[in-house]
Amino acid sequence: MDINRDRTSAVAIILGAVAFVVTMALHPTGGDLDYILKIAPVVVGTHSLALASLALVVLGFLGLTVRLSEDVLATAGMVTFAFGAVAGAPE
Repeated sequence: MDINRDRTSAVAIILGAVAFVVTMALHPTGGDLDYILKIAPVVVGTHSLALASLALVVLGFLGLTVRLSEDVLATAGMVTFAFGAVAGAPE
């Protein structure tokens, strides 16, 4: 049992979840083309934060999968989660 890996994985999952909440709090909604062009830096920043959040959460769950490595369902769950994370990533 590697306590540091487990702790790092837990912190990655928690930070990723918090970053998702911050992403949604900052994410702009709707507007005409002029408004969207005006807030383009905010849009780029929120989507960059979303991608970083996905990477953190996947990293955290990868550590959890390693912890549960004797269970084939853990690996299947990780593969499914990673596929969903890639499919759900912002453009």
